[in-house]
Amino acid sequence: MDHRRIACEGPSGRVFKPLEKADAGRWGSVPQPPRVTIYPPFYTDHGLNLDLAERVFINQGCTFLDYAGIRLAERVMVGPKATFITSGHPVDPEERRIWLTGAPIVVEENVWIGAGATILPGVTIGRDSVIAAGAVVADDVPPASLVTGTKASVRRQW
Repeated sequence: MDHRRIACEGPSGRVFKPLEKADAGRWGSVPQPPRVTIYPPFYTDHGLNLDLAERVFINQGCTFLDYAGIRLAERVMVGPKATFITSGHPVDPEERRIWLTGAPIVVEENVWIGAGATILPGVTIGRDSVIAAGAVVADDVPPASLVTGTKASVRRQW
């Protein structure tokens, strides 16, 4: 079965077709491999700094803020409403409105990223890893690892 031709029915009954290589001009000028599947809606701030390899699957409602670049290697699967953020602002209140910070995100081969996961700037996710639904990933993930959790804690005060 050619996965690029599978249609998906949304909650309103409207049928959506995954984006194909032929649609690349509508969401960025960088051509993508023919076996990339992206279910709409798909949100990006630029779309020009995405590097998607063969057999990448991106489910509906994902957001890719690709200012500093996002690379997904072969066979990466991304669950619905996952967010990839490559830019941010300094912590210092005086600099917060002046500067943007940024670092690329790299996801290696055969990674599964669960629904609602958030991947922050500068993260590399190792091959064969699984990012659990709702996880917030702020540090590199070693290959063949399971990452879970959203724990936030006070790191410093001013």
